Amino acid sequence: MTRDNGHFPTLRRVPLWAWLVAVPVIAALCAATIYAPTLLRQEADAPRLTLAERAAAGDADAQYRFAHMHVTGLFEQNPDYTTARTWYEKAAAQEHSAAQNDLGIMYETGQGVSVDLTRAATWYERAANNGNNHAAENLGALYTRVFDGDIEKIATAVMMLTRAADAGSVRAYNNLAWIYLKGLGVPENRDKAATWYEKAAATGDENAIVNLCLLYNGDSDYTRALPWCERASRHDPDAAGITASYYLTGRGTARDFRAAGHYLKIGMDGGNDYSAKILLPSAANCLFAKPDASGAFPDAMVQSCLIAAGAENTTALYNASLIYARGHAALGIAPDTTVAAQLRRRALDLGYDYKTAR
Repeated sequence: MTRDNGHFPTLRRVPLWAWLVAVPVIAALCAATIYAPTLLRQEADAPRLTLAERAAAGDADAQYRFAHMHVTGLFEQNPDYTTARTWYEKAAAQEHSAAQNDLGIMYETGQGVSVDLTRAATWYERAANNGNNHAAENLGALYTRVFDGDIEKIATAVMMLTRAADAGSVRAYNNLAWIYLKGLGVPENRDKAATWYEKAAATGDENAIVNLCLLYNGDSDYTRALPWCERASRHDPDAAGITASYYLTGRGTARDFRAAGHYLKIGMDGGNDYSAKILLPSAANCLFAKPDASGAFPDAMVQSCLIAAGAENTTALYNASLIYARGHAALGIAPDTTVAAQLRRRALDLGYDYKTAR
């Protein structure tokens, strides 16, 4: 466009050949705009095979998914294991490994069928041979649990579990550890057991963490046991009791009565008898503890008060503050006014009224 006299635009002439090209293109674009939605609707409305129809037509993956929907109760309020097994078997006949594995689970656990461990193992093995690592794991776990005296089956279990472990199965790590720990069909090897448990523990597996605590404790390797037992204490009261015993006796670490009290409280709250037998008398003894004329507490009272302070008993916390303010050489406690102030503040924060108590 140009401007004429600075006011009105004028159009340049378009050559005839440009019109001859442009008109068909514009017409095509208009047609597409008009008819495209109709074509899309026709495609969307075209009949599609349902999952059931695909399953009936012999699609193995559809058969597996259709079976799984019956197991989960998607079609009915409750699982329909009979219908599920029929479709699993159809898919399994086509070597669908997930269907074969699920059939193994049905026969192992008795879902809609009588428990039949031999048939379960057969399905697991077929699925594993078709590359299913879950089935390899299940077969290995089954043989470990049921056939621990059968050397041939345990050899198969080790092979299958190793394969599943190579694929990252935490359950396989734990089962291999158990095989070597107990010497099931293989020479007992606690080092190999620990190695497999540590692989499982590295993923955060709680059972492996507890088992490492118990394994090293059983070997009297308290230094290696302590960090595992401390971690296990978060969810296992017996591990808390073991940890407390280390701090009480100085096994694997320096003696620390307050740390012992902390773990005794965890253990007692979880039902560990050992923890309760140590903590309750300690708290009772500290309740009536009085310093002598020089301001010192007897050794036994110091130990009781520090243990109970670790469990956050308010009287014990206040008495422990007095102990740290003065120090107690017989138990290796140097005077520490900072710790004393912290303990006193904690006692007051938890509601201790030293004016009334004293």
